[in-house]
Amino acid sequence: MKRQKNSLSKAAFKSLVLALLTVVAEVVVYISVIVEGLIEPEKMSGSFGFFIFSIVNAICCFFIVKYKPISILFVPLIINAFLLVMAFFNTAFWMDPWWAPVVGGWIMCLLASIIGVLIRKRASISNLQLNGTQ
Repeated sequence: MKRQKNSLSKAAFKSLVLALLTVVAEVVVYISVIVEGLIEPEKMSGSFGFFIFSIVNAICCFFIVKYKPISILFVPLIINAFLLVMAFFNTAFWMDPWWAPVVGGWIMCLLASIIGVLIRKRASISNLQLNGTQ
């Protein structure tokens, strides 16, 4: 029992570190590309920029949760922390036109996390059947 709890906490810690590294990398890329204007503002502005940001969030959630399924409990929240903070501390968030891609990104992130868990579970079941143990 103690060994299983220890392995779960190690798995959760690894997922936490991956999620935090993802958030830091995404914020750095977002600031350098979109805010600093490395890409022309007409090509990557406002809602389109947040839509791309949300797709990257969903992809990262999928792979982290597929790697460690227990992390579905916290990884989507951590990875979307930047957008959640913007949503709750910016009083004009729900008035601006870019709330739709952000909320759509949250939904994509949750769906990607659930799909990651289901794929991992299916792969685990297939491995057990191949090994002849059940």
